[in-house]
Amino acid sequence: MAEIGYDRLKENFPFLDGLDGQDQLRLEQMMQLQNYPAGRVLIGEGSVCQALSFVLSGTIRVFKLSPEGREVTLYRVEQGDTCLLSVSCLVSDRAFPAAAEVEADAELAMLPADRFRLLLHSHAPLQQYLLQNLLARFGQVMEVLDTVAFTGRRQALASILMRRHQQGRSRNITITHQALAAELGTAREVVSRFLKQWERQQLVSLSRGRIRLLDLDRLERLTGM
Repeated sequence: MAEIGYDRLKENFPFLDGLDGQDQLRLEQMMQLQNYPAGRVLIGEGSVCQALSFVLSGTIRVFKLSPEGREVTLYRVEQGDTCLLSVSCLVSDRAFPAAAEVEADAELAMLPADRFRLLLHSHAPLQQYLLQNLLARFGQVMEVLDTVAFTGRRQALASILMRRHQQGRSRNITITHQALAAELGTAREVVSRFLKQWERQQLVSLSRGRIRLLDLDRLERLTGM
């Protein structure tokens, strides 16, 4: 693994700016740069966290796997973020309660567990950063819980498509049926059946790995919002 320059760390994680020169040098020497390809499983459910990963580029997906083999996506970790479940495990010395895989090729700055604990106790800006991220992640997980537990599958699928449309400001949604199924905690066949029905109704058009939203008004009504 290669070392990473402190300036790049500060660029992605401004809370590190408050460290003095000696601590900056220590951190630069401790953190190692690691590249992972899409599809790589970083940690499995029940595994022990050895380090905290700070995402410099790419996307990490954190998910739960049911006994039947169905996935439910809890949240994603992107540039400038770190995984709050990993923080919880490192602080409490417990096993990782989910799984994490690389969704888009990722560059990670890895901070060993013992060094993270020392930094956490001595650096208030890190504590504030983690608290802010914890609140954001909690909201995302509650949204997933609401979608999976309290919303019908058809309504939930429409909600996901509309949310992605609003986030990307595009009618073209780049996502596979399997990825949508993981978001919903259901089988791919369920998602494909709904989408094919909507295609016949001219709400969407489908192509490999992409969904184009044709009728935003009708899809919005399907969300029940």
